[in-house]
Amino acid sequence: MRMPSDHRMRSTYLAMASLALLMGLAVVADALPTTGLEQYRERQGPDLIPGLDRFTKRNSEMLRQGLIKISPMRHSPARLASNSAAAVALYGKPCPPPDEEKLKAGILPSTALLPAADKTLPPGVMEVSLVCDSEDLFGTERGIITHPMMRGHDSERLTWLSARLGNDLFVESPLGLRVHGGLSRQIQVKSFAMVFRKDYCGTNLSPPGLFFGPETPPARQFLLVGASHIDRYLGALATDIADLVGCKTSKHAPAIVYLNGTRIDAPYFVYEQQSEEFVKSHFGLQNFDWVRLKDKATEETVAYKALDKWTRKMSARMTFQDAATRFNLQDLCAWVVTMSYTITVDNNQGGFYRDQDNPKAAWQSLVWDLDGAFKRGFEGDVERTKMFAEDPFQWVLLGLRARLFKRLMKESAEFRDYFREFAHEKVTQKLTREKLMELSDRYLVIAKLQPKLEPALTPVLQQAREFLATRNEAFLAYVDRYASEVGREAE
Repeated sequence: MRMPSDHRMRSTYLAMASLALLMGLAVVADALPTTGLEQYRERQGPDLIPGLDRFTKRNSEMLRQGLIKISPMRHSPARLASNSAAAVALYGKPCPPPDEEKLKAGILPSTALLPAADKTLPPGVMEVSLVCDSEDLFGTERGIITHPMMRGHDSERLTWLSARLGNDLFVESPLGLRVHGGLSRQIQVKSFAMVFRKDYCGTNLSPPGLFFGPETPPARQFLLVGASHIDRYLGALATDIADLVGCKTSKHAPAIVYLNGTRIDAPYFVYEQQSEEFVKSHFGLQNFDWVRLKDKATEETVAYKALDKWTRKMSARMTFQDAATRFNLQDLCAWVVTMSYTITVDNNQGGFYRDQDNPKAAWQSLVWDLDGAFKRGFEGDVERTKMFAEDPFQWVLLGLRARLFKRLMKESAEFRDYFREFAHEKVTQKLTREKLMELSDRYLVIAKLQPKLEPALTPVLQQAREFLATRNEAFLAYVDRYASEVGREAE
């Protein structure tokens, strides 16, 4: 057998040593931050391209340290334009190609296509700019506007977000955008979920303080609720009232939205999304029972089923002390006052949670989706209108909380006194006429942001304002009358 020459053996050893060195460098590079990554050597800079590159633990950390950045993804104007029927329905007009020079500015496209700050906007109204490939929005195969019934992670489309309040540009980030809601999927102006996910921006949470100020914890997603219907304004107004009364609600704020540089005619409301994550971040809980009402994806827990069964158990008289150990009675009273004061139908919504780490913890509830507010009956039905306005405890309240409240009012004199005191205090101290008129006027101003619908919106909002102007006296008289009547029946 012919042996290899010394020269050939030296070459082989050198090759093997070089391979070992390269492998060692790769291990070191994977362990330590560097100023770039090998797979980006063909690019102008060490950029991560959302939708193409994976946000690994390593490059997410490098992104956090500022050693790499997210590519702004250059869009051609044609890829952002659409004159399809779905686009016209959403915008109220076709979406033209944006100015190509703006897209070449070297900044994020959502910021590049955000117009100069609108000095005419009412105080507190944000400007939100979203940029998403028109095929992902209006395409026949994968467009989320064209196919609004798509749900979940698979329906999210990579989108750029920039948002500004006054002159303060407070966020620039890629995220996932999908259609959100029930009614929204059936009407022209869609609502959206804005989802922060590692796939898009290297983190599963938003920056702290986003949209609503420094007390807002990081969140996976926020909602953009389209305000093309009067119920959206009335729901936001009722949510403000719920917050004043003491309900646990989601923060919300009005916004105008630019999508691919074109403004959508309808204003929007940005909302915090309620979820298990919401409970963790807002109330500091880690292990808890969670049941979201009207959500098929959330199963009722054993503990919740036991609570529900207890509220239906008629063999034993319900006492104030027993109820207080099972359910937060301030939560209960705040919910009852809110729904009956604002005559909110379809009010069995929100969620229930209970701390599993505290054996003495009572159930608490969240208030959500008050789009059924100020429904004083069916149009033209005078008798139904009177029933809803003058006897809301009987005709408006729904679900477990309603059942618990009515039983306590009938079976516990202590709770009757507690509720009367709670209602009088909240209405006289929190729901002052001055405050209610201030809130009502704010939504009348926001309605002017939608000139096409303002003539239809304003009369209804004005009716709600007039209703609130005289609601306190009538409502408290009803509370006293109801408490007295059920008290006499219990004797």
